[in-house]
Amino acid sequence: MTQTQIENIETKEVLSIRTEGEGLAAMAWDLVVTETTMGEANDLLGWIAGNNKRLEAQRVSLVKPLNDHVKFINGLFRDWMEPLKSANEIVRSKVLAYTREQTRIAAKAQAVEDERIRTEQARLAAEEERVRAEHARLEAEAEAANAPPPPPLPPPVATMPPSPAPIPVAPQKTTRSPLATTTIKKIWRYEITDPGAVPREYLVVDEKKIAAVVRAGLRSIAGVRIFETEQLAVRSR
Repeated sequence: MTQTQIENIETKEVLSIRTEGEGLAAMAWDLVVTETTMGEANDLLGWIAGNNKRLEAQRVSLVKPLNDHVKFINGLFRDWMEPLKSANEIVRSKVLAYTREQTRIAAKAQAVEDERIRTEQARLAAEEERVRAEHARLEAEAEAANAPPPPPLPPPVATMPPSPAPIPVAPQKTTRSPLATTTIKKIWRYEITDPGAVPREYLVVDEKKIAAVVRAGLRSIAGVRIFETEQLAVRSR
């Protein structure tokens, strides 16, 4: 911050209050509170409170126009960005819905194909077992009749029916276009279904609610020590 910027903030009024504040801090360090100096301490507290109020008023007078302007700008841009936010959510939801459906279709088709392969493999295994049993029977008959052993039986022939249609391919996780690159990622989220079953280490004490009920007069809360203490209230004149 430049010296000019500081001077624009530190007006004569602010400089006066700030200078007094430094003097009040020195007086506070030197003060010894006794029965005879209680009035002096009281006056000093009032002087401090008054200067604090005046300095705060100066701060607010400087920042309020800026804060109001920032609030106004944020409001404008929030309204202007709303159509973009809506469009973004619409397109994202449609892209995700499409990819989920294509993934479901591909998974279902693959499951059908896998089942078809398993069925044919089971048929081939059964046929091979039947061929071995038949060959063993013929060998036994030939041995009993003192005849030459039978020639080996041909292995079972795979008769895999052609796939009815090409298996759909699940959509790619990343899509690139001239204006953007989008990537579908899997992330973990959560929702609370039974608050009473959530372990204690994931719970947060509502201290604002406790403070409110204590101020209202409640004096007993399990796991909470409620006690009375002293606080000095000061009103400047």
